[in-house]
Amino acid sequence: MRRDYTRSPPEGGAARAYCEQQSSDFYVADNRSRMVLSNSKPGIFNPLTLLQQTRLAYSRVWHQISASTPHATLSTQPSVTPPSLGRLASRIAVLLMGKHKPTFDPSTDCGDYVVVTNCAALHTTGNKKWRKNYYRHNTRPGSLKTVTMDVLMEKHGGSEVLRKAVSGMLPKNRLRDKRLARLKAFEGEAHPYKQNVIRFGGKVVGSEGWQKAVEAIRNTDKDRL
Repeated sequence: MRRDYTRSPPEGGAARAYCEQQSSDFYVADNRSRMVLSNSKPGIFNPLTLLQQTRLAYSRVWHQISASTPHATLSTQPSVTPPSLGRLASRIAVLLMGKHKPTFDPSTDCGDYVVVTNCAALHTTGNKKWRKNYYRHNTRPGSLKTVTMDVLMEKHGGSEVLRKAVSGMLPKNRLRDKRLARLKAFEGEAHPYKQNVIRFGGKVVGSEGWQKAVEAIRNTDKDRL
């Protein structure tokens, strides 16, 4: 027997009985953009719950990273030096692309937002700050311009240096500009996105005591299960 998935379901108590009879089927009501579902039985498949879980999986999170604070995994000496420019840029590129998520797809823009503070104190190793060159050309003969990293930081700040490093690590496709636009770099500590940054137990990631807050949440979840 072939069922008609376009007709409107009955109203009132008849609708509940009808949905229970049809088990996991769902019907689209006329002139509506929502699905009419039955939640009376716990074992019935609910597509609306699946849509909510999918929306949660693709939601964007705001991450905050300090360019001048030693990092547990990005710094070569976690308790001494801050993360270098290359390590910091590679981690930011992963967050912007969403490669840390199980829902990652190369053709889907599923990355997060990244807020980087203290870009004026970017850490570089060796003589890169004086020997690293940036080039630009306007396609006319003799118009090649060269500028070193220290001059670029003096003119446009460390945020521009970080943005160029991250841009070079992103795939060269149509999603590149959209992903790079979610990078918010600032020279100091102040930024207007403090209310958006993800927190664990009230602690911002990277701040003092945030790892203990994460462990407390994990232990609470284990006890709950």
